[in-house]
Amino acid sequence: MLMTLTLTALVALTPLQQGDTDTTFAVPNGTRLQLQNMTGDVVIGTWDRHEVRVIAEHSRRTTIEVDLSGSVLRLRPRSSSGMGIGGVTDYRLTIPATMAVDVSGMSANVTITGSRAEVKVGTVSGDIRLTGGVGSINLTTIDGGITVRQAKGRMQLRTASDQIEIEDSEGDINAEAVSGDVRLRRVNGRQIEVQAVSGDVEFEGAIQPNGSYYFGTHSGDMIIAIPENANVMIRASSSMGDFTASFALPASEQASRRRQTFRLGNGSASMEVEVFSGDISLVRPSELRSRNRGEQ
Repeated sequence: MLMTLTLTALVALTPLQQGDTDTTFAVPNGTRLQLQNMTGDVVIGTWDRHEVRVIAEHSRRTTIEVDLSGSVLRLRPRSSSGMGIGGVTDYRLTIPATMAVDVSGMSANVTITGSRAEVKVGTVSGDIRLTGGVGSINLTTIDGGITVRQAKGRMQLRTASDQIEIEDSEGDINAEAVSGDVRLRRVNGRQIEVQAVSGDVEFEGAIQPNGSYYFGTHSGDMIIAIPENANVMIRASSSMGDFTASFALPASEQASRRRQTFRLGNGSASMEVEVFSGDISLVRPSELRSRNRGEQ
């Protein structure tokens, strides 16, 4: 079923509003959303209905093409002339909380709130902000930042030019930033890998038994919060920086100017911390939280 939603078919608008779209329609349970938007912001909220509301701001020369085929709902802006893609379009959607989301764009800030499903977002230029998300979470931007809160799943996050922030989330995490900081606060994952090229790395979270943790940055400082009851083998190396800890550590099992190894508790978890040009600091979670509150 292909529906091309035009202005006149949807609502009666005043001249100042001409071109906008506002429509609500039912979707089957299990439908996935695919939204392609070359230019324009995307804001997605959720509700507990099997309906989708589409509000879009665009010119009179653009229509919103809605293609509900099988289990996939596709939204695209199209030129009303039938020639090529539509112009700048800003979306505000409300979708079922359990609807999986796949958003792609060239120049688009994307905000998703309240999702209880898989989320995939890719944009060339724009920030990505996600609150929620369950299962596979894949967020990529070249020129923008990524913020994730209250997610639960397998997270893969990539940005080339800005920072990554993850808070109050659970699951395995793989995060990479080329030019920007990576900050993980109150996270709980068995496998966490964080890499930055030019930026600081901050971690505060649970260290699970037999977990695997890697934190690396080429040019930046590292601050890692270690819970008091952690059972972890820590291997820390810095080529051109200092290593400090705010609490007593056992004797290093490998001591050199560049590399040190410490066994805390039974050492069942493995943590590797690498910095080329920067300092490494181990602190307690309460110290890191106090420092962050002071910065705010």
